[in-house]
Amino acid sequence: MRLSRGFRILMLAVGLCVLSSSAMAAVEIHISAGQKGMDSDLKPADDQTAFGIGASFGGVNWPVMIAVDLISSSDDATESEDVFGYEYRYTVDIETTEFNVGVRKFWGQKLRGYVGGGFSFIQLDADVGLECIGGSPVRGGFGCNFEETLINDDDSGTGWWLQAGVGYKFGKRISLNLEATHSDAQVDIEPEGSPLTRGVSLESGRFEVEAGGTRLALMLGIHF
Repeated sequence: MRLSRGFRILMLAVGLCVLSSSAMAAVEIHISAGQKGMDSDLKPADDQTAFGIGASFGGVNWPVMIAVDLISSSDDATESEDVFGYEYRYTVDIETTEFNVGVRKFWGQKLRGYVGGGFSFIQLDADVGLECIGGSPVRGGFGCNFEETLINDDDSGTGWWLQAGVGYKFGKRISLNLEATHSDAQVDIEPEGSPLTRGVSLESGRFEVEAGGTRLALMLGIHF
């Protein structure tokens, strides 16, 4: 996720939340933090820290509320592998941005439960690099000292999301909730280079990656 694009999307989400709060009778702004486990083969950066902002809004007597959520998640990791005395080091950096639109249904007043679902738009950015570090030359060979970019690509896809949560409302304005969200959307990623060892599994040409996953999060609700 590029910072400028992520910032624009964040400002759009905040604007939608503010607009909804002035146009609808019942509004809840959501701020969440948690972990997203990706359903992809882009290991080892598939256990991501996730932050979100969103809203549920609608009429007081509506059976369901309109749901709009923006979730940003990322992880980076490094793996090393020794092959015939040479050290190959892989750096993997994966970021996803989810924009989810749909409906949510709430039950209860103080102690409450809720479910939701709808359409998901997910952007995935992948950067994978390979570095060979010295080592002991084998059979008259030479030491290695180079860096190579294996993947530097991004793509977006559409899919769906489902959510379930439970929480407690403190007074009239604040609620604290625990929720689980699963999203599903595929994107296509194209490698730039070919790995020399088995550290990261890449296919030739463009290949499909699952950009969604399961997110467990603690959500703060602000009610208007």
